Amino acid sequence: MNYELLEKQMRSLLGDDDVPVTVLSNAAALLWEALSDINWVGFYIYKSGRLHLGPFQGKPACANIEPDKGVCGAAFSQRKTLTVANVHDFAGHIACDSASNSEIVVPLHDSYGALIGVLDIDSPLVGRFNQQDAAGLEIIEQVIAARLSNFMRPIRNSVKAIIIRDHKLLANKCMDKRTGRVFYGLPGGGQEKYETFVDTLQRECMEELGIEVKVGELVLVREYIGRLHEEFSYKHMDVHQMEYMFSCDLIGEVNLSRACNMDREQTDYEWLPLSNLKEYQLYPLTLRDRLLPDGGIIGPVYMGAVN
Repeated sequence: MNYELLEKQMRSLLGDDDVPVTVLSNAAALLWEALSDINWVGFYIYKSGRLHLGPFQGKPACANIEPDKGVCGAAFSQRKTLTVANVHDFAGHIACDSASNSEIVVPLHDSYGALIGVLDIDSPLVGRFNQQDAAGLEIIEQVIAARLSNFMRPIRNSVKAIIIRDHKLLANKCMDKRTGRVFYGLPGGGQEKYETFVDTLQRECMEELGIEVKVGELVLVREYIGRLHEEFSYKHMDVHQMEYMFSCDLIGEVNLSRACNMDREQTDYEWLPLSNLKEYQLYPLTLRDRLLPDGGIIGPVYMGAVN
């Protein structure tokens, strides 16, 4: 399957539309036409504790699925793509169509990066899907996600940790699945309902790096408007968030075995030497000018809508 071509077709088909039912309906239709040897493709959207059937192509399907149930529930709860060569060997498989023998499920996000459901594809063939399909469909999911801006509030709060030890900065190591480009970012993420900034930062650091942190002072604030940044606009076209960066102390050591919800593009972590920060694609890029080789931080300051 030529996923590079499919990505271009999906981007052209979805255009500037941001009505979720329209976006998902057209996406399902294109996947149905483009992918060979499949007998069902569609979306499940999470609401009120369950995954609910969304736009699809194929036979009538299960109306709702519990998280952790079946391949869809497992992919949703584990927040990762699952490829199952033989669904009959998968514990807890939900048989909506007895003709289905293999399945691939990709977590579905909105344009803010929040998990909102799954993309589910079935095939009557055993072993129909492989790692090439998984990688290709994850890129297709990003194209779809960029058009799903109406699932969340227009502006989101994000909280980040600046952790410095021995003149090095702790950063998430990431890889752009579309280009293969390696880049780095601060640990942290979106604020959930009823959380304080401290709550958010402590939760995100544990989820991404398996670490506990002592949250210190707010030192930097950045406004992120996705469409202004060429390298990320294809997946963040409708993202608008305020990023609050706190100086933090690391308690103990990084333990990725405790990390339970790493970012989609996060592959590892790395301690970046402050004296050589400009050698790394660390985002926001202007952060490299604010962190001094001796461990100092030029702040507190609002940096504006910068990269």
